[in-house]
Amino acid sequence: MPYKNPKEHPPTPEQRARWNANARVAYRKRYAENPIPRKSATLKYKYGITWDDYEIMLASQGNGCAICGTLEPGGKGRFHVDHDHSCCPTEKTCGKCVRGLLCHKCNVRLVHFESEWRKKAEAYLEVWNNGYTK
Repeated sequence: MPYKNPKEHPPTPEQRARWNANARVAYRKRYAENPIPRKSATLKYKYGITWDDYEIMLASQGNGCAICGTLEPGGKGRFHVDHDHSCCPTEKTCGKCVRGLLCHKCNVRLVHFESEWRKKAEAYLEVWNNGYTK
């Protein structure tokens, strides 16, 4: 079948759906065979580190969470990259403020620990610890 100019002969919705389905199948197969390039690209884009940096960091932490030491990452199945949100408040960082790798539970707890919520929680606990009576 000769090549058709898409501007002159646009694909039908059925053709486009078939092409997209084939592309998804091919992508999933490539990712299943070797997921590292995608993970590496995400780490580089969001945190400024490579997959090798991630593995070295994880090994230096005993292959576990930097806070609690668990070997089970939880969440999506890998450890979260922790960075200083006061340096880079968005999800994309400069790469200089990466602190370590955390399990899902510690990552969620640390978010609250670093926020304004922490001050409110400490004030609340202080009231109760100082003999609050009804």
